[in-house]
Amino acid sequence: MSEESLDQRVALTTVGAIVSALLIATVIYAIRYVTVTVPARESAPAAATAPGERAFSLGTVGLSGDASRIVLSGTVPDEATKERLLKPARVLWGRNNVVDNITVKPDAAPLWWRARPVDVLARLRQLGSFDLRTNGDSLQLKGVAPSEAIRGATANGATLWFVDQANAHVDLSVDNGGGGTAAPSDALLNERIEFATSESVLPEAAKARLTEIASLLKDDDRVIVITGHTDNQGTDDVNQPLSLARAESVRTFLVSQGVPAARLQAMGAGASQPVADNATEEGRQRNRRIAFAVAQ
Repeated sequence: MSEESLDQRVALTTVGAIVSALLIATVIYAIRYVTVTVPARESAPAAATAPGERAFSLGTVGLSGDASRIVLSGTVPDEATKERLLKPARVLWGRNNVVDNITVKPDAAPLWWRARPVDVLARLRQLGSFDLRTNGDSLQLKGVAPSEAIRGATANGATLWFVDQANAHVDLSVDNGGGGTAAPSDALLNERIEFATSESVLPEAAKARLTEIASLLKDDDRVIVITGHTDNQGTDDVNQPLSLARAESVRTFLVSQGVPAARLQAMGAGASQPVADNATEEGRQRNRRIAFAVAQ
């Protein structure tokens, strides 16, 4: 082989080695670059728990009183939880009839019941007196019911309103002094509004109270039925449409206060659903009312 050919082969071999080295270096660099600059794909964050999916918890609170006054006590973890109890209590009993002894402590047990506080409070208010205590995984309810029907409905509800597995101790007696015939009511609130005789125009005196009710209903995403009731004075042909017109007046005002119209329904029951004896003036006054209930 000539010296020139040998030199050419050496040169080609050298060039090939250099090219191979460059290719290897390029690949190594690319791998390092990708590894350093491209972060690993992160796993998707866990979805936030929806309010309806929160774990139920009894909390540590006390609710005691009767149809005219309520005392709220215990500890809750934040102001929002406290307000969820106080707001419906003030609407149902009236602001001046609610005693607030609730303390906020960040390390207090959470409170999240199966039933909404307004529903529980409305049922307790049907008792002649009540004393409800929750603590850890147990609850105790003592009280006096005006009838066996209300006693049974409340005792059954106490096992369903709060948590899935409540260690419930219920001690309710019955006071038949009022006749013992009162039936459990699904109404959240029975409001007496003094309409003028045979009129459906909403009186000015009722608007402040209805404004408070509106503040509660705006926070409730359920459909609420507003039902007008009358006493038994007059005929059904007059009382039924009159009761409906009064319910419509209340509905119109609540809508003007910000309650979505789609969540309010008006109905008229006339004199067909009395809650008291129409034989007395006091009974007739109780029967002339506007009831608020969750649509079934």
